Amino acid sequence: MDIYQPPHFTQEEEDALWQKATIVFDTSALCSLYDLTDHYRLTMVSILSSLKDRIWIPYQVKEEYLRNRKKAITNPLVEKYRLPEVTNSHFVKAVRECIKQWETNKYYHPYIDSDQLKDLKDEVEEANKHIRVIKDLIRNQYGSRIAEINKIAENDSLLELVNSLKTGSPYSYKTILEIMREGDFRYRNQIPPGYEDAKGKEGIRKYGDLIIWKSLLDYAKESSCDIIFVCNDNKKDWIQQTGVDKGKPQPELLVEFLEETGRKILFYKPSSFIEKLKALYGKKPDELPLFDELDNVVYALGRLAHERQLIQSHSGDRIYLRWQSCGHEFSIWTDDLYLDWESSSYDDREMGEEIEWCSESSVDCPYCVNEINLSFYAYEYPVGVFNEGHVESGGADLLNDPDIEKISPISDNFSSSDVCCKCGEEARVDDMGLCEGCRLEYEEYINSKD
Repeated sequence: MDIYQPPHFTQEEEDALWQKATIVFDTSALCSLYDLTDHYRLTMVSILSSLKDRIWIPYQVKEEYLRNRKKAITNPLVEKYRLPEVTNSHFVKAVRECIKQWETNKYYHPYIDSDQLKDLKDEVEEANKHIRVIKDLIRNQYGSRIAEINKIAENDSLLELVNSLKTGSPYSYKTILEIMREGDFRYRNQIPPGYEDAKGKEGIRKYGDLIIWKSLLDYAKESSCDIIFVCNDNKKDWIQQTGVDKGKPQPELLVEFLEETGRKILFYKPSSFIEKLKALYGKKPDELPLFDELDNVVYALGRLAHERQLIQSHSGDRIYLRWQSCGHEFSIWTDDLYLDWESSSYDDREMGEEIEWCSESSVDCPYCVNEINLSFYAYEYPVGVFNEGHVESGGADLLNDPDIEKISPISDNFSSSDVCCKCGEEARVDDMGLCEGCRLEYEEYINSKD
């Protein structure tokens, strides 16, 4: 079981703490429930409703939850409901390009017999009909899921639950400023929690995690209670990333909590929290009405947390876009892109040819279903060396600067310079050993014989 606990806690002490401790959720733990399907989200709401007398929410958590709620609801649209590549018919497009090449290349390799070429064209068109059926089925199913997700905001049982929970009072403005001043010192010295937020947030929001932590300390001290903290934040300013204690809370947090409050605190991921609930209450349905599918909830929450952690550690492998038609933001994994690089132009420069490579791809918005085109450019100069690259989009604004060299193995298309077998110049040569100029001369000669 993936549970964070101080090493000196025995199983008996942990179980005893569960009988009376106050349960506190962080913002990401609450918002993660929107990643579940309707059925399992309602299962979680029912479980938490049974425990509502023991749950307390810091004011900062509720404020962040309300601010991020709509985005959390639509997160599955952004992360899970991008139409797969089959709906973009790259296979048919690629085969049609090959057919076009085979129809043109009548006098040298590669070529296909004309009767077989006709059969191939007929088969491709037949396959295209089947692909259209598959595309329509996927689009319709994804459209149904998107409609279901968009309706959550209208009838949100989780929102009703959160509004019914005991909530802390907001800190005064003076207290917030004091926490911010302390945060400056803590962040400079990487004292958890919150210093990871210093990189991407501004103003008071930069200190949100620290404000939540201070709320926990104050509540435990004032109420003389132990805390079960359900935290879905895997960043290193909360959780240890390496070593034998990987996955456990940073030791500074445990030391500070004990010294400040004299009480105990246990950290859980959402999946571990549910797993512990099942172990303690699964055989007591009168105390906690659990559903048969609880194992699926544990699995889903654990899997989602793992995926989010991978996303955080590989953010450079994504392209972030804002659709101009609807204004929604969306990200795509670069590994999901089908990029077929082609050399589009050549320029003579001091160290030889500069070759421009280009590849096209298309993406559908999960909200408005409008398609945009992405154009990827890479420049090979000198021959065999990646020089630079960029992405252009039609219909969306790029929100980051993707690393073209990492997006696709473009360098696999590069070839070392060689000597043209006709003119004897050092240049990039094709499969016949001809440079670009000599190849064009050869094609003109062949065409003149037709």
